[in-house]
Amino acid sequence: MIRLPGVFRKIRTRLVVIYVTLTAAIFAVLGTFFFYIASEGMDQEMGRRLNLVARLAASRLDVPTLRSLRAGDEQSAAYLRLVGELQDLLDIGAAARIYVLDKDYNRILDTTKAAKIGQPLFLAYNDTEIQRAFEGAATDSTVFTGVDDQLYKSAYAPIYQDREVVAVVGVDAGVVFFDTLKNIKRDLALMGLSAILVILAVSVVLAVGFERPIARLVQSAKRMGEGDLEAPIVAGTRDEIGFLAQSLETARENLVQRDRNLQMLQRGIAHEVRNPLGGMRLFCDILTDELTGDEQALSYVDKIRREVTNLENVVNEFLDYTREIRLEIRPVDVGQFFSELLATYGDWGHRKIGVHLGIEPAAATAHFDPDQLRRAFFNLINNAIQAMPEGGELTITVSPGEERWIVTVADTGIGVKPQDMQHMFTPFHTTKDKGTGLGLPFAKKIVEHHGGRIGLESEPGVGTVVTISLPQDETRTTTRP
Repeated sequence: MIRLPGVFRKIRTRLVVIYVTLTAAIFAVLGTFFFYIASEGMDQEMGRRLNLVARLAASRLDVPTLRSLRAGDEQSAAYLRLVGELQDLLDIGAAARIYVLDKDYNRILDTTKAAKIGQPLFLAYNDTEIQRAFEGAATDSTVFTGVDDQLYKSAYAPIYQDREVVAVVGVDAGVVFFDTLKNIKRDLALMGLSAILVILAVSVVLAVGFERPIARLVQSAKRMGEGDLEAPIVAGTRDEIGFLAQSLETARENLVQRDRNLQMLQRGIAHEVRNPLGGMRLFCDILTDELTGDEQALSYVDKIRREVTNLENVVNEFLDYTREIRLEIRPVDVGQFFSELLATYGDWGHRKIGVHLGIEPAAATAHFDPDQLRRAFFNLINNAIQAMPEGGELTITVSPGEERWIVTVADTGIGVKPQDMQHMFTPFHTTKDKGTGLGLPFAKKIVEHHGGRIGLESEPGVGTVVTISLPQDETRTTTRP
């Protein structure tokens, strides 16, 4: 049975996933690019500001007074005056801190209140920039993340005395700069997320609109596959899907016409073949009366009668197979159903076949059309009998499943050759000298009309097992060709 695709296999789902994935990838790339450009621009601008503040601080400081400071002078008037001059410069470059280092990286001045003169300042991240400042170049560092997960950026400028660099002034960027970077990153992320949500909504609408005619087409194809050829297929669009719908409608009309022709053929067979067969049987009876006493002639008449009977059986099986099936589902006593079915064969002893019927209590009642399934099981049991000409064992078991009940018909007959297995349900294929090859296909047709499945396993010389699974619900009423 062909099943409809699950949610994750539907075209709509795949289209939405493709749209959203592409959008997310594009915005991730563009967002990263824009953030890089913006952060680079801000980094350069902040570097210029910090450099300006560092050079201003280096030019405004009284170097002799600066070099005269010693440890413990943090509260002296000279220290406080120099620190005050540095604090006036903080707002110019949106800086957070200004400090002065000697060649040993010891602090001489620092706008941080807790700082001490002579206290070393560990700036391993900016060692290269500080060294360049001591060499006479004003520099700034790139933005980096410290061990405390905080962002940092600094600028350095040399302090000269008698054309010699005696100290370096450092300026650290303020929190405003880093907050701006974080805000840009956050805004880009929000824009990307908003765009993805918008694209998701738009893609769902587009995908649903795109899938709707396909879904109608799928349902129409499903109905056709189940044998319902009554409902016409309407092409709702003029694109490729509409063309496919028109093609499917043409196929439906052809199938309807084929069924009509088949029904005409059935009536023709019934009239042109069955009626002459009835006449032939009548003449056989007349010949039997006319040839009383002529044993050899009567044997010829009996042979003709048997061939007429065989031909009638072939015609009847063909008509049964091509005729539409009407199901009348009702509750059935499973034990009684199979007991009556097996009883129609009379005494099994003369066939040397042992019959075993096993029905689990939970499967005592089921819902199906007993008349139709009786025909299906007749075919299966007849096949089993013909497969055991020397006798054997016939076992029928009925057991319940979660949503289906299972019937197995097993025999210990001659089995089926491996090369014939794939053709066992093909109409008119037979491995017997006499037969139409419609028994198993007809049984399969009846089972599938019940919404069930049928399978066959066989091993030459061991036997054959036919397994049928039927739904347990009681709502199936269907008419199909």
